[in-house]
Amino acid sequence: MNKKAGIELKNVDKRTLYKRETLVKKLTSVVEKIPLADSPATIRAIYAFGGILRDKERLHDIDVFCLFSQNQEQSQRWDKFRESFNNLAQGNQTSPIGKIWHLLEPYYEKEVPLVQAVKSEELSRALIAREIEPQWAGCFSWTDIVNNPMGFFYPFIENVLKGLLTKGIRNITFIFNPYDDFIEGKYGYSRFNCVLAWSPEKPDMEVNLFSRTSKEKRKFVFAELQKFTEIITGSIEEYREIKRELVQMPLKLNFGALEERHVDITYDSKETYEELVAKCEMARNEMRRYDEEIAVLNTVKSALSRLIKHEEGSQFENPIGEQVARLTFEWQPKRVVKEQRIREILNILGLPEERVKSIKHSGSKTYYELVNM
Repeated sequence: MNKKAGIELKNVDKRTLYKRETLVKKLTSVVEKIPLADSPATIRAIYAFGGILRDKERLHDIDVFCLFSQNQEQSQRWDKFRESFNNLAQGNQTSPIGKIWHLLEPYYEKEVPLVQAVKSEELSRALIAREIEPQWAGCFSWTDIVNNPMGFFYPFIENVLKGLLTKGIRNITFIFNPYDDFIEGKYGYSRFNCVLAWSPEKPDMEVNLFSRTSKEKRKFVFAELQKFTEIITGSIEEYREIKRELVQMPLKLNFGALEERHVDITYDSKETYEELVAKCEMARNEMRRYDEEIAVLNTVKSALSRLIKHEEGSQFENPIGEQVARLTFEWQPKRVVKEQRIREILNILGLPEERVKSIKHSGSKTYYELVNM
């Protein structure tokens, strides 16, 4: 917000970097599975986006859109599968999965993963007899079926395609979209911000990704930077909204210190390709920082609201800042913001994150408690 582009930012991403050629080989291994898979849809094209298109020699991962469509036979098979493999009950009727639970339960009780259970000859034959493709069913887990956070289970074709084609593949982020919707620009990140990596008509990924002309690359990165700055503008508005709410609450936070760590990114059409690429990377970092800060600030607001409601009309047992810090660590999903980054944000805001100690118990559960300094 205040500083000019060019400063060194502190939250450096420490994930492992891979040669782009290594990642392309991994993507090639997925493409090789396409004609072999008994799939409910046909992969029509794969579009790449992100750092691999900005001439990065080493990357954390590749981001790709896998575009699919269905012919009539595939559509009919998929419809039958969905009708036969879900746990939606109509009225007092037993759900489709409920009707076959006696077949599944022995494997569930023995904690045999569903992907392994469906390979059993006995279960496989029983599923096929009910028009349930075993391999497709194996793309889901017992958690999906029994403990789904949505409260019910209904299969999505994207999950099956991902299970059939990308199992065991790391460092590639796959997003499956219907081909026609994507090409028509019905998604926010349209094909104009992507480059074709593979299609049956153009199968050479090395050529598709790395043989673009200088003019094509510059046009792409300029459009990329435009997109990023639009996203940042939206994030700033979201940040300001949560800030407006928090300044009305009984806890002083140092928003100025948080804001001065951001940079203003300006650019024009006269800048070189290298300058535009560098600013793209700055913009990506800004997007990530705002996402993390907004997530943490929303958690701080929830914690503060909870404490105010709970302690209304009485004195706080501990200083409110300490309690907010502890609850923020407990409530903030670590898949969204890592603990180290949460600590950094809380520290900048002036909250006593150092008073909160993380305690790992058996398993993967982590608890947080206040400690005396």
